Amino acid sequence: MAEALAIVLAASATVVANGQGAAVDIGARRTVLVLDVDVTGLAGSSTSVVLYVETSATGVGGWAVAAKLDQAIVSEGPIGWNVGRCKQYVRLRWELGATTTSATFAASGVAHVVYAGPEHIESVGIPADALEDIAESDLVAGCIAATSEADGYLGNGLALPLQSWGESLTLQCARVAVWNAVSFRGFQPEGPDQAIRDNWKAAIRWFERIGAGTLSPPDVVDSTPDEYDAGSAIASAPIRGW
Repeated sequence: MAEALAIVLAASATVVANGQGAAVDIGARRTVLVLDVDVTGLAGSSTSVVLYVETSATGVGGWAVAAKLDQAIVSEGPIGWNVGRCKQYVRLRWELGATTTSATFAASGVAHVVYAGPEHIESVGIPADALEDIAESDLVAGCIAATSEADGYLGNGLALPLQSWGESLTLQCARVAVWNAVSFRGFQPEGPDQAIRDNWKAAIRWFERIGAGTLSPPDVVDSTPDEYDAGSAIASAPIRGW
């Protein structure tokens, strides 16, 4: 994706106490992370490490937990971790188990812009229990895939990357993200999954109309440049309404 940003939350190092890494600025537009955690050393009589991604709007205070790794790390090896609900600054925090004397690990990955994040899934209007067996990590993956899929259609009629967007695009991408997440665990044709599929189809039709130029949502602004003539700005034609 065009606005993806490579980040390092923790360079490979050995830690002997609880702590946290430095704040990393992912920009105001990026809200989800795809991380790779590589644990290369654990020492102690019974070892474990708990990892958190914390986030802040300023990077100097107001830190809150965006995500906790699903389970404590008790062995060496690579771990994939998708994190959503991020503000502009993120950092890694770790807690060693009571009998863990040291741990060696690294955490890096990519921060992404998404048109809809896990926090927008409720706007889709499906029963709460429809997603109760879907992990947050899969919701994040679904949101990233939904944004990529949307760009594939939007790029036919708009100049990417988008500069701003509103509730209309967020809703349609949330519908696709839910479908993606449900597809990861397997589609069940009965019950709420059918409504999820219908919403997905409606969203794809919405994207297709934008790509074909028959729909121009007023709350979507693309990267079409202004034209300049002798230093005077000439704005492009306004976006048509629904």
